[in-house]
Amino acid sequence: MQYNITVIEETIGDAPDSLTTALGQIGAEVRVLGVEAALAADDYLAVDVLLVSAEVSEESLREITLRAGLGRTGPQVLVFTESRFDALESHVSKGRDYILPPFRPALLRARLRTCFARAQHDHGRVFEISGRRGIRTPETPRL
Repeated sequence: MQYNITVIEETIGDAPDSLTTALGQIGAEVRVLGVEAALAADDYLAVDVLLVSAEVSEESLREITLRAGLGRTGPQVLVFTESRFDALESHVSKGRDYILPPFRPALLRARLRTCFARAQHDHGRVFEISGRRGIRTPETPRL
């Protein structure tokens, strides 16, 4: 299964070419949005991953994730940066996953698998603790 990824940038064109190239090489279906377009979007149902620039503010990302349905069966969030490690720090302190250069296909594929495995584990623990039965967690896409 291929990944459906929405890249969210503070300013369109922020995503490094090496990142978008690596996404293409792993066969990901990619859509790129600026923050304003991401805030207005309402079609996150088919999105597996929100790949978010570290420069996107915490407030904007929180609103986008609420719209995308995170915490239920919405997409995973993975933050990226090429050089703004100070901006990345605030996202990491909130527990978000991240990816750093070099953006190579094998490394990106492995990071995506790890994010999905952890999400499935976390979802399973939440469902187990809540005692809810019959809830199906999303399957990890295979690359």
